Amino acid sequence: MKEHLTNVRLKILFSILHIKQSKQNATSIAQGLHISKSTVSRAIEKFQEQGIVDEYQLKLTEEGEEIVKYYWKCKEYIKEWLKIDHQILESTAEDEAIALVLNTRKETLDSIMKEINDKKKRHIMGELDGFTHQCIDYLLEDGTYQVAFTIYKSKIKNGLIVSMANDGFIHPASLVIKNGIGMVSLTSKKYGTHCPSTKVYYLVP
Repeated sequence: MKEHLTNVRLKILFSILHIKQSKQNATSIAQGLHISKSTVSRAIEKFQEQGIVDEYQLKLTEEGEEIVKYYWKCKEYIKEWLKIDHQILESTAEDEAIALVLNTRKETLDSIMKEINDKKKRHIMGELDGFTHQCIDYLLEDGTYQVAFTIYKSKIKNGLIVSMANDGFIHPASLVIKNGIGMVSLTSKKYGTHCPSTKVYYLVP
């Protein structure tokens, strides 16, 4: 797919990815990117041939969405890195990030993303005052994890007392990390349903 992509065509795919109104079409995309409608229409036809864009409506196919979301994430990470670490202006950083995405092998892109992400985590960790739940949130990659948990009674002055509610849920719980934020989901033993996700707070010895 990459061999058929250009800076403009990738921007068109990003526009389709973020379409929020059903009335948006090739004309509105062209106006937003300041390019001709014919350029957008030809690109869309090519994307449809490749199975990236739906043949009947202006939206990405399941496969296309997965690919374009990956490119978008890489572009955003690299753009922010260029802006913050190299003091490059927004518009220039955007174009240079897209150029890197288009001209870099996936293995190399993944390596760059990991280095940028690790540096971001170290920066955030350096600003935290002591070890908190945020440390675990930022250290873990996005995903779902099985975690042990204990529910304690609140407002206990001396020591910790396990709450009766602790036995009312299935152990372990699910911890979902997304964009550096952790949310825990508990499942009731009685009803077999998930309780609303809540922010995770950890007691670390």
